[in-house]
Amino acid sequence: MLMKVIKGQESHGAYPGFYLITSLLSCWPISLFLIPLFLWVYKNIRDKKIVFLLSWLVPAWIIFEFIPTKLSHYILPLIPSLSILTAAMIVDIKKNDFSFLKNRIYKALLYFLSLTPIILGGLILYIDQRFLGNNSAYSLIVALIYFITFITSLYFLFKNNYLFSGILHSFTNIVCLSIMLIFIFPN
Repeated sequence: MLMKVIKGQESHGAYPGFYLITSLLSCWPISLFLIPLFLWVYKNIRDKKIVFLLSWLVPAWIIFEFIPTKLSHYILPLIPSLSILTAAMIVDIKKNDFSFLKNRIYKALLYFLSLTPIILGGLILYIDQRFLGNNSAYSLIVALIYFITFITSLYFLFKNNYLFSGILHSFTNIVCLSIMLIFIFPN
């Protein structure tokens, strides 16, 4: 076990920053809120609850980043603190009007991040055809669900309803991942 801390084992080695980069997809749609979360945490850093959640998240994340053996499930104990911070930010934003949500750069970034369902749908079709050799209807259904999510997400973002956009992405990922795990990948 100690060797996993010293050197990457079983071809699971990766560079520092691996979890930060992969969390953009593995923590979707929380990653949609990371930039405003950093700003919100900076503004509210004196709150003891936020300091507690950060003391849970940041030191452990740094340690995991520097351990050479990297598996995506290693950071699972840190996801609840990130989720609680994100939920607290969303509730606070609903109570108070934060000006960074009206920033054009942030809106452009949200629209760019809303492309993720299209990318995931295309990736599912590519993996299904290239590696699995199926041309299954299930992968087409997943791609279609992701496309509809993309269109609906753009509508919510256009109407400045960021919360519903995030909820829509969460629900879509639950449905599509369930379809993939049950029908596509076992074949």
